[in-house]
Amino acid sequence: MSAIEIRVLTGPHRNHCLLLTAPAIYTVGRREDCAICFTGDCNDLLISRQHCQLEFDPPRIVLRDLASRNGTYLNGRRILSGSEVALEDGDLVTVGNTSFRIGVVDGSELHAPVADSGRDCLQTC
Repeated sequence: MSAIEIRVLTGPHRNHCLLLTAPAIYTVGRREDCAICFTGDCNDLLISRQHCQLEFDPPRIVLRDLASRNGTYLNGRRILSGSEVALEDGDLVTVGNTSFRIGVVDGSELHAPVADSGRDCLQTC
């Protein structure tokens, strides 16, 4: 079984990571009800409350911008609002001042906090 590792490289949540193992659509943003919630003491205010979505349906991973004010970037290129872009292992996603690397890992290698389709905040790796 494959999983997605989200490893934050820049921004207030740098050096945090999360594993997504369940097939689902994960909303990314600052709102507390987002599945992947970039909030806490150090907020990146350039991230919209509901910024983008990651759809995980193994082995497929899709990124979708949710009409965010500051855009969603894949490997440095802005994606169109509402469009779907397939992600691959090693891709870099940027929302606001926060960039995170997408990693596809074998489910037997689980070492980070595991998210389900509910709300999860990023944890230190």
